[in-house]
Amino acid sequence: DRASAALKAMGIKKGDVVIVSLPSIPEAVELFYAINKIGAVFCGMDCRVKADEIADIIEQTKPKACFVADFHIREFKNVTSIPVICVSFIKTINIFAGFFSFFVGIFTGRYLFLAQKRNMISYSKFLSAAKGQITIAEDFAGNDICAYFYTSGTTYGRKCVVLTNENINSAVLQYALSQPGLEETNRFCTIMPLFTCYGITLGTHLPLVMGKQVRMIPLFNGKNMKQLLLKEKPGYITTVPAHWEHFVKDDFSGADLSFFKGAIVGGDKLNENYENRINDILKKCGSYGKVMRGYGLTEAATAVTAQLPDTPKGSVGTNMCWSTISIFQPGTEEAVPCGSKGEICVCGPNICQGYLNDKAATEQLLKKHSDGKIWMHSGDIGYFDNAHHLYFCERIKRIFVRYDGTKMSPYSIETQLYN
Repeated sequence: DRASAALKAMGIKKGDVVIVSLPSIPEAVELFYAINKIGAVFCGMDCRVKADEIADIIEQTKPKACFVADFHIREFKNVTSIPVICVSFIKTINIFAGFFSFFVGIFTGRYLFLAQKRNMISYSKFLSAAKGQITIAEDFAGNDICAYFYTSGTTYGRKCVVLTNENINSAVLQYALSQPGLEETNRFCTIMPLFTCYGITLGTHLPLVMGKQVRMIPLFNGKNMKQLLLKEKPGYITTVPAHWEHFVKDDFSGADLSFFKGAIVGGDKLNENYENRINDILKKCGSYGKVMRGYGLTEAATAVTAQLPDTPKGSVGTNMCWSTISIFQPGTEEAVPCGSKGEICVCGPNICQGYLNDKAATEQLLKKHSDGKIWMHSGDIGYFDNAHHLYFCERIKRIFVRYDGTKMSPYSIETQLYN
């Protein structure tokens, strides 16, 4: 409420864009809902982008303000036309970390830098503009733009995905309805940054609308997965495959993981051997939870498949309740039979509105078929088995062309290496 009132005090109104470049910290959650409450557009931006990329993003999205982690603030030195609000993420950890941050700010010259930039203020000063006022929520519609998220998309190169309120809510609600067992725990843990669609939707919005507690981990090292689970004791955790590389090498003698219900894993392909080893460790430590691999894209507001108990190994699951998935011959509307590889295409209320200011890429992504429906052409290769379980193989754009013209699939090479 304070953040939304402070945004209003800055003159930000419905339809305006606000960039948020923060890790997984409470301020990022506050801002996501505060921006949405006044009908503005949340634009997630990676905390690691450099000054030239920031300039491009600002030129493309035309934001009215930027919220930036203090460790990233110097990259905004050339941004002078809009307010830049500096968020000290380390202060959210505890009071001692706040003292440490204060001395670091003096030692590194960060405070002097902020003092010299008239358009830069602290997050606490930003909140003080609320002056105790409470903002009444704007009138909402499902097709109102909620957020922009950057992704490499269906082709290489950064693209800005446009998502509505309906897109994000549909993705979250169908996941809650289609993935059994989520209600069995009260605690979720997210280590996904909140400048990503995955971090916002499945990492934060999903557990909150289900009435769950969210434990946020702003800095995470994959070597500490065991310690994180034993300390936080989450029922579920949102991750990517790389987070589990050290988990399978750790010593779990005497460890009790009975509280753990499942690991939501997305963002990339997880090798089947790794998945089996992770599941074996969980079982030995008293957990009935398993790796919950799914298939999804930012363009679909994250996941479109769910893993049910009878999902065979290697599959990313079956389509969720509101998502229709088909396999077409690449570049056509011709469906291929079960067992044959083709392009994974998705239709449903969670499919994005396209790419911001990129008509050509949007037309390549979203195509109206003869059935009258808008299908999202993912650019991914996969197939269905006879029971309609989906298998993801590779990206169309990852095909290598050898010196002799032969097309080589990275998937076949990776499979050999894994084996």
